[in-house]
Formats: sequence, structure tokens, C-alpha cells
Amino acid sequence: MGPLAQGSEIHAHLNIGSVSVNASGPTAALAPQVPAPAPFTPGAGEGIDGSAIFADTGSIGSILAGGGGFAAISSGSIFAAGSIGSIQVQGISLYADGIDYTQMIAGSLGGLTVSSADGIPIYASSFVTVNGMGPIAAYSPGTGDGAPSYGILDASFRAGGSIASITATCYSVDSNAAIFSSGFDAGGNIGAINAAGDIFESVFIAGINLGPGFGINGAGTFNNSSAANFGFGAGTSHAAATIGNITLTEGTPGNAFIEASTFLAGVHGPGPDHTFGTTDDLVPAGSGIGTITAPDGFSNDFFESGVIGATTGAATRTIFVATG
Repeated sequence: MGPLAQGSEIHAHLNIGSVSVNASGPTAALAPQVPAPAPFTPGAGEGIDGSAIFADTGSIGSILAGGGGFAAISSGSIFAAGSIGSIQVQGISLYADGIDYTQMIAGSLGGLTVSSADGIPIYASSFVTVNGMGPIAAYSPGTGDGAPSYGILDASFRAGGSIASITATCYSVDSNAAIFSSGFDAGGNIGAINAAGDIFESVFIAGINLGPGFGINGAGTFNNSSAANFGFGAGTSHAAATIGNITLTEGTPGNAFIEASTFLAGVHGPGPDHTFGTTDDLVPAGSGIGTITAPDGFSNDFFESGVIGATTGAATRTIFVATG
């Protein structure tokens, strides 16, 4: 179908099979390393703009959106009491984001794939599931026009279950932050994290559902103050949890750096010293973080779990806490 303009709504009491929305117009070509999630005619206007898609008691099979203007999905609301099979989005005009200023709430999400020609694939949006989330993938090539380009920026992901994996790329001569100022909280595990470019000022927490109080203020640290900012004290869990291998590769112009970010797997509370971020924290056996590869190094970061895999990259003002 054509674009959904501001104020439009698709509303079903039960299920919505699929939604495919496209806006047509001039384009900027996508770089070959960015997989196009759908064969869209390039867009000049938003695909879904200020609109809502609701399945009150059922599920949504899939959402496929392409467009230009400011974003393929902008200022949207997406809700499904059950599952959303997948969301695939492509910002295909110059400067177009993939998804921005949008909220999604669902029972579960099968997967999220977003690409942007020269904007930000996932920007200033939140995604919440009662259960798990499938793979999250954001691809940004950039075109060298001088405008900053990121993979995931100012976004929040909260899953009651596990997050299967996180992939973000930023192949841009203008900026190189694959994940910037974003938070990921899973009640279960977080799978492999792969970034072409830097990870900066972001938080990744596995094993405790911190709820709507989850935030990232204090990224790069873990102490009583930042734990409160992240939302500890609201969530309850006692199960082991893992974060998979964290692997950075160089995008363009060639950075693969982790800075001012926090990674926690299976951390549920402070121990007898009543202080978060020490070796007596409550971390169930079996919790762990995989190997960590950042060719350009680490700076002002914090990693904690039962065990932590081998690290590659020089560390400056970075703390690794293994409680096991």
C-alpha cells in the first residue's frame, strides 16, 4: 500500500496478517554491503508517519516499510498483545532514517532488520517485549556528505526473555559509531554482539528484566549510583545469564573502539558489602560474557559476570569483574 500519513491507524481486535508500506520518489543508492530488506521503489515521503498499528489481543505477521523524507517509520506506535513476526525497514532516500521516534510493544518480536541510505537506521525509538526478541540488525553505509551517521542511536530495547543477537554497522567517513547512547536489557540472555564501528556510551544487561525504569545514565560504570540509574532494585531474577561474544571490526574510516559502556551478565544485586560492581555481587554460577574483541581498544568501560572470556585490545581505565 502507499504511505500511512499522520493520524492513520490500522486497528484489529485479533490478528493482522502483514503490513507493507512504501513511499515512492528519488533515492540515494545503498552501499553494496548493506542488505536491502525489501525490493522497494525508493521513497521521498515517510512510509509510516505519525500512525498506529494495533493488534489488541492477537499478533502481527510482519511489517515491511520503505520510505524517504525523514524516515521510513517516523513517530509511529506499534502494538501486538501476541507476537510480531518480523519488522523490516529501509530508509532509501538521502538523509532518511530507518525508524525514528517510534514505540513498539509486543508479546515477542521475531526479528528487526533496518537499513538506511545515509540516515540513522534506528534512532530515538523504544522496543519492548514481554518475552524474547529475535536478531536486531541495523545497517548504515553513509555517503560521505559530512552528516554524522550511526547504526543505532538513542534507542532502547527491553525484552522479558532473551535478545538473540545484536548487529550494527556504520560504514561512513563522516562518523563511525555503530552503537551510540543506547540500552539493551534482557531478562534472559543476550546473544553475540557484532559491530562494524565503535560502541559508545551504551549499556548491555542480561539476566534481569529491569522494567520501565531501565536507563543508561552512568554508562561506562557500575556502582550504587549507576545501578540505580540502570533500574536495579525494580527487577527480580536469580537465574544465570550470558552475553555472547562481543566482536568489533573496523568500519570506515577505521575505528573499532568500545568507550564509556557497561556490559553485565547475570548480575542481580550487591553482596554483603552492599556495593554494586565488586566481586561479591550476586551472580549465579553459569553466568558469563564471551570473548571481547575491540582492535582499537577499550576506554572507561565496565564488564561484569561470573566469567569473562579472552579480550583483544588495549584497555585504559576499564574494569573487568569476574565473580566466579
